Amino acid sequence: MTAGLEVVTGGTDTHLLLVDLRATGWSGPDAERRLHEVGVTVNAISVPFDKRQPESTSGLRLGTPALTMRGFDQEDMSEVAEIIVGALDESADLDALAARAASLCERRPLYPGFDGYCRYSPGSQAPVRRDNVFAMDERSKRWPLPISAIRVASAEA
Repeated sequence: MTAGLEVVTGGTDTHLLLVDLRATGWSGPDAERRLHEVGVTVNAISVPFDKRQPESTSGLRLGTPALTMRGFDQEDMSEVAEIIVGALDESADLDALAARAASLCERRPLYPGFDGYCRYSPGSQAPVRRDNVFAMDERSKRWPLPISAIRVASAEA
């Protein structure tokens, strides 16, 4: 909010933020693509009273669950905000911003030993791979997800 991006309702008490881009000149889809280039995942979305067509919205939806799952703290969240604001500057150094985002993820891995999707460091406590999905507990190992799980659950009922 202090960096020129307007958060709808002035803030949030939940895990979601809706950013109004109308004052910036960015469309939601263009901003979404730009942020993807630096390693930040957001969704383009309409804002209240948006006059743009649905395929060219004026807002971004940002969710924090992926960050809190990694253990990001307030300082980390501030850095994510700086990366977002920086990426939406036309003269942004996208490579430097992408490196900052990657550094945050390296400092806060999803799992001990996590080294990217489907790769784990030797000796780590990696989830068990079952039928092309990762099973995190004994119950989930019973059903390959997503569709066959519904079939198995329906047959057991």
